[in-house]
Amino acid sequence: MQENIDYELVPLDDDDHWQIRIKTGDFIETMFSFGKLQVVDEEYLNFSYDLIYSPIDGLDEEDPALQEIVKKILISVMDSALGHIKL
Repeated sequence: MQENIDYELVPLDDDDHWQIRIKTGDFIETMFSFGKLQVVDEEYLNFSYDLIYSPIDGLDEEDPALQEIVKKILISVMDSALGHIKL
């Protein structure tokens, strides 16, 4: 997944929080925000997200295909953020 191609970050008024709008694929125009990220047993990363809007009737956070897309976007966002860290 690539930022500004497959998804875009949409800042909120406070500039500390943002939502994500999906721009391609089966969930186009769906918007969500990440919730809590948690490392489990030093091996796994759990995350939550909130579905803000979707043009797809009946879509919810439990949809396995949407969860997979959100996971791929999270990986992309984290890769991008880590790429900007200077050690």
